[in-house]
Amino acid sequence: MQDRCSAEFVRGTGAAYRWAAGVALSACLSGCLQDGLGPGTLAGPSTLALSIRLSATPDVLPADGLSEALVAVTATGPDGEPIADLRLTARIVEGSTAHDLGRLSRRSVVTDAAGNAAFSYRAPAPSRNAAGEADLGRVVTLMVTPVADDFSGAVERRVRIRLLPAGAVIPPFAVRPGFEVTPPAPSVFDQVRFSAADCPVGAPATAGCTHDPSGLVAAYQWDFGDGGRASGQQLAHVYSTAGTYLVRLTVTDSFERSAEATGTVTIAAGRPPDASFSVSPIPASAGAEVYFDASLSTAAAGRRIVSHAWNFGDGSTGSGITASHVYRSANTYTVVLNVTDDAGNVGSASATVDIVDARPVAVVTVSPPVPAAGQRVVFGAQESTAPAGREIVQYRWEFGDGSEAADGSTASHVYAAPGEFIVRLTVVDSANRTGQTTIRVVVE
Repeated sequence: MQDRCSAEFVRGTGAAYRWAAGVALSACLSGCLQDGLGPGTLAGPSTLALSIRLSATPDVLPADGLSEALVAVTATGPDGEPIADLRLTARIVEGSTAHDLGRLSRRSVVTDAAGNAAFSYRAPAPSRNAAGEADLGRVVTLMVTPVADDFSGAVERRVRIRLLPAGAVIPPFAVRPGFEVTPPAPSVFDQVRFSAADCPVGAPATAGCTHDPSGLVAAYQWDFGDGGRASGQQLAHVYSTAGTYLVRLTVTDSFERSAEATGTVTIAAGRPPDASFSVSPIPASAGAEVYFDASLSTAAAGRRIVSHAWNFGDGSTGSGITASHVYRSANTYTVVLNVTDDAGNVGSASATVDIVDARPVAVVTVSPPVPAAGQRVVFGAQESTAPAGREIVQYRWEFGDGSEAADGSTASHVYAAPGEFIVRLTVVDSANRTGQTTIRVVVE
């Protein structure tokens, strides 16, 4: 009689991976109703880690008052060595209530040199419910607890036995679970779909479906290998971290017989988004605002970009699909854009930005354009411009005839004699940058 399940992995072709299980049938119903077989929680001075395993053979009995199951107990320590002379107590529980539904051959046992002990459980006599009908099946739990001082805090271990009406015929458990996974190459945060659908008639044993010709399966339990669990014949799961995961499907019938299928699912990190951005103006001036636009960045199919992070290369950072920044000094800076999609994948792009030391531009107008000697000439600097983000704060005029210089955005001057004169305008902006220009004035 088998007491554990086995499975094999078969890689399918086409649009999905398929698994089919080699099934651990509990046709003889031995061991499949066990649970809680791991190490107990210890208290007191001992540093031992106790592991107790239980099995009941068989674990389905007719409630005839005569049939018996043998309960085997094995106790081992942290190194796997058997624990001898360990005293344990046993009791019967139905649901959450302890009472004698049936009878134990012994309520106290002691392990031998091999760490083994055994006792038997006898099924109760036939009973009927309040309506006078025979009970269709009950489950009793046999609880075993260490009583030695070193294990005074150990958790009870248990094995369950199903009681059926005397003479009941249990259908054979000819169930072979299997499942299909789509898409065939999932990435993190994809909806990975698992299906344990019933196999069509004539499906091969390796099909990614569940062979259940008698319709016995009552429950489907999934362990996705990443800590996630769920129930249902068909469902979806999302993996948040790339890696290979062992997926386990356990099917159970109404007699609590179970079988298992396992398979691995490889979750890829996925293709990172493509980062791209533009810069304007080019070239840009120190002290002026520079604009960055990442709207040309794209995510992989099925993904979306959720964040844009900027590093402007001068110690400053920013965020958003568009951003702006002011560089305070002329230099060449390397700008880096990192875009992140909804799966956590990151794409990067970089570019150099040349920041020039821009100066204001001085522009002179003169009226009249060809003045006569003794005529007043008006000079204007209103068309002069400063770089973006600045303004002209000072104007200086030199008229070229040795006269005193003048200030202001406009100035006037009278030339006493005819001749050619070079007029110079110097402007200063709010960043203390200067610009200069000259014109030739002919006086008749």
